[in-house]
Amino acid sequence: MRKHIRYPSTNRFADVAKQMRKTSVPTIRVRPKIKLHGANVAIVQNGDDVYVQSRNHVLTGGDFDMFSVVSELRLPDRRHAQPYAIYGEWAGQGCAGEPDVISDIPERTWFPFALAIGSQGDQFDHGTVGHSKRVFITDPQQISDFLGTIYTTVPDNVRVLPWAGPEVEIRAFDQEHNRVLFEDIVAQVEVIGNRDPYVEAEFGLVGRGEGLVFTQVHGDYKDGNMPMFFKVKSERHDVVKRSHVHHETVLSKDVADFVQAFVTENRVRQMAAENTGGVIDVSQLGKLIPSVIRDVLAEGANEIEAGNLDTKQVGKIAPSVIRSIVIDIQSREAA
Repeated sequence: MRKHIRYPSTNRFADVAKQMRKTSVPTIRVRPKIKLHGANVAIVQNGDDVYVQSRNHVLTGGDFDMFSVVSELRLPDRRHAQPYAIYGEWAGQGCAGEPDVISDIPERTWFPFALAIGSQGDQFDHGTVGHSKRVFITDPQQISDFLGTIYTTVPDNVRVLPWAGPEVEIRAFDQEHNRVLFEDIVAQVEVIGNRDPYVEAEFGLVGRGEGLVFTQVHGDYKDGNMPMFFKVKSERHDVVKRSHVHHETVLSKDVADFVQAFVTENRVRQMAAENTGGVIDVSQLGKLIPSVIRDVLAEGANEIEAGNLDTKQVGKIAPSVIRSIVIDIQSREAA
């Protein structure tokens, strides 16, 4: 049976700073890659099978060929001695509800950004890569080299995401340093939000992008551990209201304030892309409400803990907010 090997959720800057303090890590070095607006897709070799998966499902083709991944992404033709999962963004025409410039590229393309190689046996020992015994790689050259070992010829529609800037340092106990660093990152991201430099350099297309993902660099974390990483999105893409985007955890006044900050139209659209094939209407509320609430509770865990908020109350207040957002989107798109 093909097993879904889940990629860990990507944190925010404030979450990483808090994790560093909890685990007594004084400093880390991180480096950015462009965050493309598409769909999370991985190629997995696990046991005897090689297959593709989305963020939440193994893709089988037929009625469930998400954005034509199965039909257009050629699988490797060489077997590797160990299990692996190569994670990337599948982007191009039709792969995003509200497209960025990456949607204008001439061919739907897979952009690998991370590689996990199992370290025991021929199968992953856990369904989440963060809990598996494995090597985790984000260096673009190492990912490219690995692709060369599993493909006789790497397909033209596979392009490894390069680094998008130099290393920077996060300091667990230096809030002023982190504030200045975070404000600089946000400024960079807003520039990307208007003009994506990677897509312009790679494809000659000018237009808006999504943001950056920063990953702890190799050698800065112990072998066998997962690196720390975080994302910063442009305001147009962020699933959290700007009032709660900060270098430190923001305290919500109450549960209602938290829900208003975290249950947003962007989050509903993201969950629709992952769970309903992008369909947003009241007939899909049975899927959208639980998926949005799960996502909010996961991403907002530090805010919930810091504010001593009741998660049951989040579950009671959020559905009506989600329903209102869905009805609003549905009415606007029907107009």
